[in-house]
Amino acid sequence: EIKHPVGEKGKLYGSVTSSEISKALSEKGFEIDKKRIVVNRPIRDVGIHTVQIRLHPEVEVQIKVDVQPQK
Repeated sequence: EIKHPVGEKGKLYGSVTSSEISKALSEKGFEIDKKRIVVNRPIRDVGIHTVQIRLHPEVEVQIKVDVQPQK
């Protein structure tokens, strides 16, 4: 789960970055370099989003990222 500032209409200020995703994974005990995280489309809305992690040149996994409003 990633907390991100939102505006009045529920849109994120800016977008969720690979650095934020890397930090959230680190807090859960997974050390993943931000360069290995692939965000195909900018994440600009609250909700569940799919991103890819390149573990190895031939191995990619998809994870779900839950973006919630920061209070």
